[in-house]
Amino acid sequence: MKLGHTNNPGPRVKCLKCLDIVQSLYRHDFKWCACQSIAVDGGRDYLKMSYKPGAEYEVLDDETGSDLKVGDLVELFVDDPQDGELATTPLHTGIFIDGGRNAADGAWLILVDGKIGSYFKQWWSCKKLEVLTKKE
Repeated sequence: MKLGHTNNPGPRVKCLKCLDIVQSLYRHDFKWCACQSIAVDGGRDYLKMSYKPGAEYEVLDDETGSDLKVGDLVELFVDDPQDGELATTPLHTGIFIDGGRNAADGAWLILVDGKIGSYFKQWWSCKKLEVLTKKE
């Protein structure tokens, strides 16, 4: 890490060509995948992606390391390191729509109370809610 930069890792992005997973650890930390098809920059401050035409990639959830899929039930938490209770208490529960690849502002798109909301990743964390099913 460069002097003066805060370690604030952004989401991990997987190149579907070389299967490399890249992650920008802080603002202006530009990283290419092994085959140089995709690149990320910005840490959690912003997600900037560069990719060659036809490149295929998958944005992995930066909180759990697992993939969030459209339709997953998720909880939203405020990312506040100074308020531990606020950071561990879910403020919203909703349906995952998108993780920033299609949102220009790099926000979580979550369906909450019948409306699609945009939750900026620098202020919110999103975690998949495990749903228990009854076995018969």
